[in-house]
Amino acid sequence: MVNNTYKSIFITWDAVPTNQTTDEIFGYEVEYSIIEGGQPAWEKRKVFSVPHVHFNLTGLIVNRRYEIKVRAYNQCGNGPSSEVLWVKTDERSR
Repeated sequence: MVNNTYKSIFITWDAVPTNQTTDEIFGYEVEYSIIEGGQPAWEKRKVFSVPHVHFNLTGLIVNRRYEIKVRAYNQCGNGPSSEVLWVKTDERSR
């Protein structure tokens, strides 16, 4: 689920099912980058670790596209990334 405003994007995702891992999930890594010239500006990317299945990306630029990925992690490291989510912030406040 995605809910966006002109300067934020709130995302939620499903937890990793317990039958798909043998180890405890410690949390999730949310990675995002602004899109510049049609491509993600990875030198400007940000990564956050969160213990729950939602995150609010704030301080974003008005009317800009972002690429967002989520992946679970545990004692063995990072799992595979989610499918890419492309979201555009609103042009102005609702």
